[in-house]
Amino acid sequence: MSYKALYRAGEVIAAEMVALAQRAIGEALGKEGSSSRLADSLLTEIDLSGDSLVIHLLMDNYVGYIDRGRKPRSGKLVPIDELRDWALEKGIDADNGTLYAISQAIWRDGIAPRPILSKIEEYADMAFDERWADLLMDALIDDLITYFNQ
Repeated sequence: MSYKALYRAGEVIAAEMVALAQRAIGEALGKEGSSSRLADSLLTEIDLSGDSLVIHLLMDNYVGYIDRGRKPRSGKLVPIDELRDWALEKGIDADNGTLYAISQAIWRDGIAPRPILSKIEEYADMAFDERWADLLMDALIDDLITYFNQ
């Protein structure tokens, strides 16, 4: 059976997933309406195999660190090599002394969690209830009509 309408619905949902994930990231990072490396890393993959439609939302793996935060005085110091690109992007002096001081401050004070993943899930649940369920049902009916009219 051909699932052309279902795949097209998946493409619409995938595009909307990227938009809602960008919104959630912007809210969590305080950069609503502006770009961030995490928001720019978003990709979707549509897997239509057998009788299942699966849409994968992919993003850089450091989203987990942002989502969970970091407890004060726990774990190792952040390696200064990992801070260098961030500092240069923010216009902060990227010499080793400055980066070491930032690493020490992160270890000492921690970083508050910024819930991105739960917000994406919340937005996806709302979108499914408001739009995606009907979109998928209509696409499935279209594909069934096409199948039975062959």
